Amino acid sequence: MMISSKQLIAALQGSESRTAALDRSEEVRSAQGMSEQHSRVVRTDDITLSSRAQEVMKARRALSNMPPVREEKIAEIKGRIEDGTYDVPAEEVAEKVISRAVVNRLFSDGGE
Repeated sequence: MMISSKQLIAALQGSESRTAALDRSEEVRSAQGMSEQHSRVVRTDDITLSSRAQEVMKARRALSNMPPVREEKIAEIKGRIEDGTYDVPAEEVAEKVISRAVVNRLFSDGGE
């Protein structure tokens, strides 16, 4: 790669201006009686999540910890449905429908 004299001069001038700016900031700190160590300010950000946001995060963590879909179990149930041997008690179906409705109500916008 060839660097022209103009590029070299521009790079050196940029370096000189950055060095001069650092020197000026050091002069200001010295004039104010501050060392470089004391002139640095550490800022931290705080974040507060609503209780709803915390619940959503908790639910997401729970979902991410669930085991993957069990393909063999799905295939077994499909086979039982096809040959007519799959039976689910109505009580279990009703319980699931109600529990899901409650969860949906809690996590919907109208649940507060």
